[in-house]
Amino acid sequence: MKKIHKIMLAKPSCTWFNVRSWTLVPYSLALIRAVIPDKYEINILEPNLESLTVEQTRQRIKDFHPDLIGVSCSSIEYSKSAHKLAELVKQIDPSTVVIFGGVYGTATPELPMKDKNVDFVILGEGERRLPKFLKMAEERDEDFTKFDGIAYRKNGQVIINPIERFIEDLDTLPLPAYDKFNYRAYCNENDKFSNVLLPRYYPYAVMSTSRGCPFSCIYCSTHAIDGKKTRFKSAERVLEEKRLASK
Repeated sequence: MKKIHKIMLAKPSCTWFNVRSWTLVPYSLALIRAVIPDKYEINILEPNLESLTVEQTRQRIKDFHPDLIGVSCSSIEYSKSAHKLAELVKQIDPSTVVIFGGVYGTATPELPMKDKNVDFVILGEGERRLPKFLKMAEERDEDFTKFDGIAYRKNGQVIINPIERFIEDLDTLPLPAYDKFNYRAYCNENDKFSNVLLPRYYPYAVMSTSRGCPFSCIYCSTHAIDGKKTRFKSAERVLEEKRLASK
């Protein structure tokens, strides 16, 4: 595995191959950005907010030239775009490490791993797993046998280590790094085709007060990502996150 100095965090475009766009406040990326040590140079790639074309996205990747790119795909609906993003990265530099995360990778890790452009899939909560991955990369440690919640290749074979542990105390997580994003640009607009949020008033904010769910709705992927046990943030933590989002 190559030495990691520059990290790009990215969302796939919702409009390269689809009509229905999905421009959401980057809550998950802000959480991941918050746990990456400051010693790494970090760049955010958001084709949806800036309406970037494939070629414009390619140029952004080429200009930054990351050692690692983390692609957060929120739905299988946009997986084709996520894989196109991985293809662009490998065309620019085949040695760049490509990691998929989010709902698509967590619920169906075997699908992204069919793509040779995808090196790893981090399943579930990335706030603990990505820093662990970065530490292993720094130490040149490629033994993932005891790494729960990751998909990788060994001798050409795909290996999927299922999720074994969840973050029990959510208050121990850092607050979302909204200051690293153009946060207000997200909060003051939405898309008519949005399938999650249709706020009546602007600006709006997104936050999470718990993870996990004991119910068994057949259309929901929560169990695959956060498990069946509900874990709550404290009231103090929720208020702190609300104050952050309202700044």
